[in-house]
Amino acid sequence: MSTTTPDAKMAVAPNAEQPPGIPTRDRMVTGIPGLDHLLHGGLVRGNSLLVEGPPGSGKSTLAVRMIAEGILGCDEPGLIITFEEFPRQLYEESLQAGVDLKALENKGMLRVVWTPPKRILDGFSGKNDFIEKLVEELGARRLLIDSITHFKRVATDELALREILATVLNQLKLRDINAIMVKEIENKDEKHIAFEEYLVDASLRLSDAPDRAGGASKRFIEVRKTRGQPHVSGKHPFSLGKGGAAVYPRLRPQDVAKFFPATERVERSRLSTGVEGLDTMMSGGVLSGTFNLGTGTPGTGKSVLAHHYINAGLTRNETALLVTLRSSPQEVLEQAASVGMDWEPALEDGRLRIQHHSPTGLCVEQLEQELCAELQRFPPDRIVFDSVGDLWVALRDADRVHDHVVVLSRLFKSAGATTFLMQEQRSGDQGRGTDVDDYAALSSCVVQMTMEMNEGRMRRYVGVPKFAGGEHAKDLREYEIDRHGLRVLT
Repeated sequence: MSTTTPDAKMAVAPNAEQPPGIPTRDRMVTGIPGLDHLLHGGLVRGNSLLVEGPPGSGKSTLAVRMIAEGILGCDEPGLIITFEEFPRQLYEESLQAGVDLKALENKGMLRVVWTPPKRILDGFSGKNDFIEKLVEELGARRLLIDSITHFKRVATDELALREILATVLNQLKLRDINAIMVKEIENKDEKHIAFEEYLVDASLRLSDAPDRAGGASKRFIEVRKTRGQPHVSGKHPFSLGKGGAAVYPRLRPQDVAKFFPATERVERSRLSTGVEGLDTMMSGGVLSGTFNLGTGTPGTGKSVLAHHYINAGLTRNETALLVTLRSSPQEVLEQAASVGMDWEPALEDGRLRIQHHSPTGLCVEQLEQELCAELQRFPPDRIVFDSVGDLWVALRDADRVHDHVVVLSRLFKSAGATTFLMQEQRSGDQGRGTDVDDYAALSSCVVQMTMEMNEGRMRRYVGVPKFAGGEHAKDLREYEIDRHGLRVLT
């Protein structure tokens, strides 16, 4: 069975192609999954980059990773100049983050230098050839200075600091070297712009914020500016770990089409929901390749309907993907077995995949990227996503939930799958994105399940308030759930 585990290297789907008219040699690819997407393919060759953020935000780790990825992925030698740490300390800290700087030095592709800021400035001002010799010996294409905050030890007033930084940046640009400069944020005002941001060609700002669901703090990255190239704006989650660094862009609907090749439009066919009486209400079943909504109050059997829908596909030798934010894969198998469905063979032969993500501490952007990769590796015929309510637990914001559902709907349709999104409705859940109208506009078909007291006992009813592109029953029909599953009464 398939479950999702955090792995920065999985986040590869949104790395965009090079923009038209800009050849690869004119870009410094950062090698950070997701970041090159935000930078439309990477940083313009020779441009400078400022990486700033508060203490502990991951500035140095991210910058060092760019140097390492340049060596490992692009065969571009790098130079790291540090004013804060001795090389031994940097080696140890980088190794904990999965980067073996010592090994890269032994290959002759990297130099790590600890030196006072004045010696660097003397090198750039022509008073000595220290920097020039290092650059020439290595053939360096990327140079990291950590951190430029220490230039204050050489000059105390802002005008002098501007002149120092401008001198450094100009000298590196003349050598066609991408300068990556780390700086600690001194003013936590989000709108504050330090003079360094005006001088560099591009800037990244790192930040962190408490998780709204009460989990650990989450890291975010924002492209503040890019000179001579477009970029994707906004704050985007990112992670750092032994598996690498990864940025999880907030996908836009227009991004989704890039991940799947265009296919010829095919005539839609009817797909059974696995519930005969419900198929009758829809004149044969849902339309292939559509995004559909199954909604109802707790206890109405939405999961049972989802199981019938998946089982109908497996019976026809189709492939299916179940994305669940609620039940573990083992619980899913037990629930299916309770209504007579044995899914173990389909799991073993790969026709069924189950992805489980806990909503607590969930990074929805990472989930979307992993789904992109999964759908490219394993294009399913049918998808069930369960459920919208659990997305709200992760995001605590109805508008953001809606935005992500829009992206998911585009993603699943672009992959050519026929999808059911399950939505739980609760009375009094104002502002939690549980209104059917929130998602009905995105859906080709809406199946609504209700319960009410009738003649002294609780009865369940199903209706199809929307079915685009075909005739459907307009009335409510009673159904029952037993050990054989869901059955619409005639």
